[in-house]
Amino acid sequence: MTIAERIYTKIKEYPSIVLFGHKDPDGDCVGSTRGLKHLLQSLFPDKRVLVSGTRPSSLPAFLEEGDEVDEKTIKESLGILLDHSDTERSEDRRSSLAKEIVIIDHHIPGTKGRDKLSYRIVDAPSCTYVLSLFLEELHLDYDEECAKAFFLGLVTDSDTFRLDARKETFEAAMKFAAKIKDPSQILKEVNKPNESKLKFLSFLYTHYRFTRNACYCVIRKEDYLPLGLGQNDISNEVSMILGLDDKEFAIFFVEKEDSGIRVEYRANTTGDVEKIARHFGGGGHRNASGSPLSSLSQVKDVLFYLEKEEEKE
Repeated sequence: MTIAERIYTKIKEYPSIVLFGHKDPDGDCVGSTRGLKHLLQSLFPDKRVLVSGTRPSSLPAFLEEGDEVDEKTIKESLGILLDHSDTERSEDRRSSLAKEIVIIDHHIPGTKGRDKLSYRIVDAPSCTYVLSLFLEELHLDYDEECAKAFFLGLVTDSDTFRLDARKETFEAAMKFAAKIKDPSQILKEVNKPNESKLKFLSFLYTHYRFTRNACYCVIRKEDYLPLGLGQNDISNEVSMILGLDDKEFAIFFVEKEDSGIRVEYRANTTGDVEKIARHFGGGGHRNASGSPLSSLSQVKDVLFYLEKEEEKE
């Protein structure tokens, strides 16, 4: 029995299933959880399928809000971690209470995510891409509603193909788009400009800084909250400074709305930011990763570590 078949067997066994996304959810995280929820509800109308996790307001409205999930339900349910592999990275930390946990992901696993049943393709452009292969292996088709969620996950995690322009990525996008009446509308919603974003970009283009091989920006709460933006609205804008003056790396240090610092790393084709993010308690992919920091005083530590790693190459 393949891993996909083993996970599907568990899905069929449980009367209730809770889908968990990661902290600071992005388009791929939300597209994965909502797309899979819709599919499982259509396949198993008698099952209770819930999503625990928020939907950033910056994402299109066709992606529904998360569900209210009580602790008792989680303890009785199969938990599926999507777009992450460790319950400590779940937006809802109660994911660890699930009766059983399986994982569908495309990130390099940390040590705590390696002991669970996982369907994983670490070089995939998005978790929604992995989900499409998972369903294909099981000979399960999906409808337009799923395709819209999967397509959005792919185009956001690849930053509209700027971070991943492989042939396979475009083929997956074409496969999703073939099921959608107007895929261009999703691209318009993902990339639509607004005054708040333009004002933030004005801030970004006057506050970025350089190191030897990186372009970075320190962004405090007072820089984005007065614009009506949240940390999720601005974090992916790090790609706007990727490649500036031929620097290999782009980094955002974002002071979060509650506490702590969110670091977003991006790299051009030869760079590797996953090992840097992992060193600071995060993870992700070779060219796109993230990690937490406790305070902005650690910015210099990240930049120093990046330069030291580059010297080793």
